[in-house]
Amino acid sequence: MIKLEEIQFGLLLLTSMMTIYLMFLEINQTKGNAVFNRARWLMAGGTGLLAIHFLLQFTLRFRESGTTQGVLVNLLFFPLACYLINIAILYLQRQGAIRRHEWWMGLGAYAVIILLLVVPAIINGVSLLTETNALIWGERISVLIFIAMLIYYYILQYKDYRRMKRMLDNFYDYDKAQLVRWLSIYSLGMMLLIALILPVVIFSSPVVYGIYGIVIFVFVFFNVFNFICFGVSADAQQVQLAEQNANESQTDSGSSSVVLSDTDYQQVVKAVEEWIAKGGHLHCGITMQTAANEMRKPRYQLSAWLKTTPYELFNPWLTHLRIEEAKKLLKAHPDWSNDIIAENCGFTTRNYFQTVFKKSTGMTPAEYQTKEKLASK
Repeated sequence: MIKLEEIQFGLLLLTSMMTIYLMFLEINQTKGNAVFNRARWLMAGGTGLLAIHFLLQFTLRFRESGTTQGVLVNLLFFPLACYLINIAILYLQRQGAIRRHEWWMGLGAYAVIILLLVVPAIINGVSLLTETNALIWGERISVLIFIAMLIYYYILQYKDYRRMKRMLDNFYDYDKAQLVRWLSIYSLGMMLLIALILPVVIFSSPVVYGIYGIVIFVFVFFNVFNFICFGVSADAQQVQLAEQNANESQTDSGSSSVVLSDTDYQQVVKAVEEWIAKGGHLHCGITMQTAANEMRKPRYQLSAWLKTTPYELFNPWLTHLRIEEAKKLLKAHPDWSNDIIAENCGFTTRNYFQTVFKKSTGMTPAEYQTKEKLASK
């Protein structure tokens, strides 16, 4: 059976390696990306604190000294480490636009935790590691504050995740999941789960705590890995471009909630119909801006018109048009492969086409063809 100190030593090595990699990430990969560089230093600070925590636990055997002592060391490092990791992700999400109170909320929570842990020892004139009733209650309250802090940043990240998805839906014509995969609901859900089970685990036996440490590491590693992949790829620039265009859409007409006049509405409808008739919706790599340019209409007018449709946003509307075209091609050319259908309908890949088609119709392209054949007999 693996011993607790072996788990701690392994986690020490792994978190140290993550920290070193974040600190010395190749300059040519991050050059010119000031937002990501700041975010990765915040992330390195978080993983570095975790490494220090595991080093102290491994060398000084705080857990073996008693649950209270082990919990004390956890609370001195875990909240600040989690704060820095969450702020790093939020910083990259927001392209650096974090509000002042969002910075201070986590720091304030950590300051209260420190006071709850240190003040009892000062008042009683004992060592910080001396187990007292005041320290035990301070730890219990600190854990609740820690959980509240995690939930607070979970809510911020979840709201921003939803905002990013909607923003990309109204800008790009292809799989937005590729752009925000690192911020998937599963990652956020894991963070929430960790927060909810924290009170049970942190005061539990060394073995359970060791297993929980591994779970924490897997979660941190998953986020760090995807954080780096996103930051050094072109996806971050694409998301930033989408955000810039979303901001411009709100200022093009001086309002984010434009109502078209009857004349403008009819003109946009005519332009849209002509654009579809020419097959503009079947070109790959379209953005709402390029579509508006091809229609010779301001983007804000196209956006306002989309809000009057059942789809509301650019990507769902364009996907609907392409799925309808795919249905026609599947019936007209049963010998065509999904790759050819996807290419002729503007989908970036066969897999994305198949995924979207099934989501839209409840059937795979092959099942749809089979159903149409039976219906025609």
